Amino acid sequence: MFLTPLSLARGFFRAAFVFCVPLIVLASEPKGEIIPLKILVNTSDKGEFFVFLDETKKDVLITENDFLLLGINLVAKTIRIDGDRYLSLLSLQPKLTYTLDEDSLSLNLQVMPEYLNKTMLNLAKKYQAPKNALGIDSAFLNYSFIHRGNSTQGFQSLELPLEGVVAAHDWLFQTNFTYHYDILNENYVQVYWARGLTNITRDYPSRLDRLIIGDFTAQSNELGGSGIFLGLSFRKKYSMANYFTRYPGLSIDGLLQTPSKVNMYVNDVLMRSEQLPAGAFQISNLPNLYGAGTVKLEIIDAFGRKTYRDVPYYISTKLLRVGLQDYSYNLGFQRDSLNVTQPTYAVNPSFLGFHRWGLKRYLTAGYRFEISDKVSNAGVNANLLLGTLGELEAGFSMSRFQAKDAYAGFFRYGFTSQYFHGRYAYKTTQENYYTISALNTLSDAQQNTAIINTYKIKQIQSIGVGVHGLKVGSLAINFTETEYYQQQNTQSWSVVYSLRIAKRSSFLFRGVRTVNDEGFYDAIFASINTTLGKRSSANVSHSKQQTSQTNSLYFQRSTPIGVGVGYRLRLNQQTDELNDQDYLADGSIQGKMKFLNVTLDYYQGQSSDSFQSNIAGSLAFIDNDYFLTRPIFDSFALVKVDQLDDVRVYFGNEVIDKTNSGKLIIPDLTSYAANRVSIEALDIPIDHSLKETQKTVSPKYRTGSVVPFTVDRFQGFSGNVFLSDNGKQSSADFADLILKKDGQVFETVVGRKGEFYFENLKPGVYEADLKLTGRLCQFTIDVPASNEMMVELGKYVCQR
Repeated sequence: MFLTPLSLARGFFRAAFVFCVPLIVLASEPKGEIIPLKILVNTSDKGEFFVFLDETKKDVLITENDFLLLGINLVAKTIRIDGDRYLSLLSLQPKLTYTLDEDSLSLNLQVMPEYLNKTMLNLAKKYQAPKNALGIDSAFLNYSFIHRGNSTQGFQSLELPLEGVVAAHDWLFQTNFTYHYDILNENYVQVYWARGLTNITRDYPSRLDRLIIGDFTAQSNELGGSGIFLGLSFRKKYSMANYFTRYPGLSIDGLLQTPSKVNMYVNDVLMRSEQLPAGAFQISNLPNLYGAGTVKLEIIDAFGRKTYRDVPYYISTKLLRVGLQDYSYNLGFQRDSLNVTQPTYAVNPSFLGFHRWGLKRYLTAGYRFEISDKVSNAGVNANLLLGTLGELEAGFSMSRFQAKDAYAGFFRYGFTSQYFHGRYAYKTTQENYYTISALNTLSDAQQNTAIINTYKIKQIQSIGVGVHGLKVGSLAINFTETEYYQQQNTQSWSVVYSLRIAKRSSFLFRGVRTVNDEGFYDAIFASINTTLGKRSSANVSHSKQQTSQTNSLYFQRSTPIGVGVGYRLRLNQQTDELNDQDYLADGSIQGKMKFLNVTLDYYQGQSSDSFQSNIAGSLAFIDNDYFLTRPIFDSFALVKVDQLDDVRVYFGNEVIDKTNSGKLIIPDLTSYAANRVSIEALDIPIDHSLKETQKTVSPKYRTGSVVPFTVDRFQGFSGNVFLSDNGKQSSADFADLILKKDGQVFETVVGRKGEFYFENLKPGVYEADLKLTGRLCQFTIDVPASNEMMVELGKYVCQR
């Protein structure tokens, strides 16, 4: 760069401006006074500030720091007064205007809303990592006895599944085994143990990650395979997050002239109401929205004026919020099956997984992969939001097996609104396209000769449209065309119609026509379902296929959360093409006891009847004690209510059972969720008091939690105290009586006739100080152990 006379002149004037302007400002410092004023910005009270009012009362100046507190994004003229930097409000006109009210000592600013700070309101639930309150270690052993038989052979098989879970210091050990005793025929009995999954798991709730060492199931998303592996798995687990929304929600922008109340309506139902300051605003991630719709904004300003605005939206639950990731990385040796005596693992390990990123609020993309010694497979996928027109999902993958490359791909479009939905899907797979799970179904000989699965699909496409949410019911029509490599191609039409015909009843019809090279066949199904009560329902149905039809009557009563009984009963009338009729029945009774679940199943067949019985329970260890309870599927809790018996415990507003010695196990908690546990206050004795009757617990995955309810027992102690002075006794009326024991102090005033009263004293000997007319007398009081509500301590005489 060369210096020219012109550039030197420009530099000189710039330097002169920088150094001389402060001198000019200081030289022309305005005259006026500093006074306190209440400042209002677009009618919003910002509080009191000290401002500089010039002597003409035409300009008001405010310090830079105070100006920032007003939330105004404007650049004003700067003036120094007594060494402090002030901003001139007069220099901001017409973007900012103001009026000075000398009577109320207030300054009313009116600012164009685009120059006020933008209000950002994110309605997405912030994730908070759940914690096991006491961080205790726990364990449980689930056990079950399953007996099967039929009317022809009698006893057929016995299974004894066992599942052990131990939680210690954030690590979780899990394993399960099943003992099998099967009678295959009269001369052969098969007896063996089958090992299920065995692993060590650690969750990282703050990051929503899970680490698994041992046996695990894994998959690499669509176009990929899945299987059981022995090795190492690291994956994202959004299910740990309670009320956490991982997909992007609706974002609404606007400008407010004054502080306003913003009401948001969806389908004429008020979903949210927010009080916002004047200026620009953005409300993002409005919850409980899905598909296409419109949010109606009702804006009520500071003067009560109402304006309305419609905001169309389309929300996809398949997208990830910007910045979020979903992934699974798995390295291990593939396992062949679960129900075998000696599980077989592959000689060489496999590596598979997927990773997705929320890149934009309208775009989520990622990749998937599978690598083993026999096959490699990798691809990409993406989800794209098309504004309010719907959503796209697409993926493409390539595989290599026996030096042959092949590809597979899919494409889907979907649109859902309040009353209409439509979709189109297409998927194609080349003949030599393989995944890990596809090869696992082939023998070594088949793999070596590259014999493919007979039912492998070449391509499949489907289209569906429907209306729903109407008073006349919901209707959906779907068409699917499937092309196989070595089978007949098929086409399928289906119609589904549903209608709520009463407050507790609904009607459902489904018809299917399947077409192939040999012709077509139809199947229909129609049913009416009625709710009979809180846990009971009935269903009558008719189904018809090519050669037979069935009429069914079905009754069901679900089991309660706690102790109780449920049942299922179905009566069938079957008619075949020869008009032969059979009347068959099947049923089940489920009983939930305090320590066991008992299920009895019976099925009446055309040639023989079959039956099954199942008894299941669990032995839990928590808080250094063992408890028998019903099977634990996820997490559990130990409720403690002092030492009180027969206190009703509620879970999900249903009675679980009653306490025994103040303790009860709840085996049905959901990990990382907000489980509400409460007790019945009416069951607490009158001489006890409760601090709280309800608690929320969020246990870790398959662990136990202790839920203590603090109960203070009320017990009164009374007696009489007398003073002995020179052999003469008199009641110590109105004296101060102080008891001391183990650092605790209890005080009272003695009443007439020397009566005194204390509450909730522990058993033991107390030092007593008796003060009357400035004189002190000391003695001891012995408090006995007692279960009585009122304890009489007797008469005490203090010698002075």
